[in-house]
Amino acid sequence: MIKRVSVFPRIVVLSITVILVLCSPSLLAESAHSPLRVSGSSTLQPLLDRVAGILENSSFGLVIIEGGGTTMGIQDVIDGVSDVAAISRALHADEKMILSNTLIGFDAIAIVVNERNPLSEIGRADLVDVYSGSIDNWRLLADWSCPVVLVTKEEGRGTLAVFEAYSGLYSNKGKDVSASMMISPKAIEAGSDLEVVTLVGGIPGAIGYVSYAVASVMRDKGMPIKILSLDGITPSAETIADASYSILRELNLAYIEMDARIAALVDYLLSSEGRALIAEQGFLAPSEVDER
Repeated sequence: MIKRVSVFPRIVVLSITVILVLCSPSLLAESAHSPLRVSGSSTLQPLLDRVAGILENSSFGLVIIEGGGTTMGIQDVIDGVSDVAAISRALHADEKMILSNTLIGFDAIAIVVNERNPLSEIGRADLVDVYSGSIDNWRLLADWSCPVVLVTKEEGRGTLAVFEAYSGLYSNKGKDVSASMMISPKAIEAGSDLEVVTLVGGIPGAIGYVSYAVASVMRDKGMPIKILSLDGITPSAETIADASYSILRELNLAYIEMDARIAALVDYLLSSEGRALIAEQGFLAPSEVDER
């Protein structure tokens, strides 16, 4: 005799299991706390590393922070590799058609030279001549005969994009501009801000441009670099806040769609604790600029 086995009990058990999973806060929380991947700006990486440790210690879940540059972070989010792009500039118009963003702070781009350089300030016109290669020895700007060694940023870095917008000079990779509008091909290309300040600190005639926050921290830790006044204004929290310093930039987090994990990251950064951490890293929180 053939024994009949009903599948109904199994269906009932399966249905109950699904309902329990969907209704269980702990299981939902575990799902919401799948690894949050953030990639992009090396300028923001130290700040986000600190925040990741704080959030993980509060049972938020795993947060993975990677550098690679602003453009890479944006592409990672578009490709689904990362959840959040750390961006050290404003979003471009075409990027805003795909991504949403939250402004988390402001920074400035500092012009840095080796501490042996007697120069203390530089104007935009001279900076353009230096980076185009027209000025190739410091004796043309100061009482010091030493060849100029240019350090620039790799393509795709947010710092490069901000410097290009200010100077009117462009990286010579794939841009349809005349030779007079190009950063000298003799310039050394660096990735992170740390690479730039290390090169400038190690080469007497070197000049570079990096995050003011990074330059300040590294100088105070003993890196032999000097931050130049630009157009007669020294970068500082005050000149960033009142926008009197020439090269300012936004710091943003960008994503395709906000979820609970991204919201928790954003909420922390905009909280009083997050603002204090932003200030500790040398950046200005959005409200510090708005209130002035």
